[in-house]
Amino acid sequence: MLPSIYRLPKQDFISTMRRGTRTHSEAIQFTYLKTPLTHVRLGMLVTKKFSKKATERNHIRRQIYMAFLPHMTHTSAGMDVVCKITQPMKNIGFEDIQKQIEKFIVSLS
Repeated sequence: MLPSIYRLPKQDFISTMRRGTRTHSEAIQFTYLKTPLTHVRLGMLVTKKFSKKATERNHIRRQIYMAFLPHMTHTSAGMDVVCKITQPMKNIGFEDIQKQIEKFIVSLS
């Protein structure tokens, strides 16, 4: 589980979804908003459209949290990030998730 300092609270989650900038990779839609913090806070949106089984949705959440964890403090500016998972994600492995997240982090620098 992600430490609480890196989790995005509900109120900030909603404001990031409304006012944030959107970009996407093959299977993940990123919405981000710059903040005065010194680290990244992450929120996750995995709907039942992705999978009816909660275990599969939780598995994807854990994989993305683990892929993001090394990048949480190494970014130059603080930001709130919401990851929305799209349907093709079921066929993607952990290495591909890591590559997509690294590509996203590099594009922000």
